[in-house]
Amino acid sequence: MTMKTRNLLLSVPLFILLIGGASVASASTSAKGEPKTRLAAASPDGPESTLREAMPADVVRKIMGEPLEIKPMKAPDGKAEIWVFRRQVNIRVERVPIGSIPITVSTIGADGKPHEQTVGENIQYGDMHRATEETVQLLMFNDHYLTHKITRQEIRHLN
Repeated sequence: MTMKTRNLLLSVPLFILLIGGASVASASTSAKGEPKTRLAAASPDGPESTLREAMPADVVRKIMGEPLEIKPMKAPDGKAEIWVFRRQVNIRVERVPIGSIPITVSTIGADGKPHEQTVGENIQYGDMHRATEETVQLLMFNDHYLTHKITRQEIRHLN
């Protein structure tokens, strides 16, 4: 076994441990900002799908662009880094009900006094802006691509 192969094999478990497992997770945020986590499928048509193991860093940069962040990692016998990329996908706006105002009328009751009576409601609508933010983390070892992980988070805000 060559030194390079041994280093790569030692780095994979470290990467999996660092980024929390091999599955792709999605975190969505409720309207109140409370995160909820659920499993999601990786985007099959992202540029990372064209990456191949042992691809040099300059080729990876041509495919993915410049990383938003580079996180160095401790690794035995080599240089390990996690390159972080973010993108927004599936951007959409939906009309959603945000409240209602009761419709009332005044009537004169049998006792001769006016009474308020609710006869319906006027529903108020707002625009819910939704987007999925994908974070792609690439494990680079000695300036070569090894593997990647994608996480998703749904971002929502109401106008």
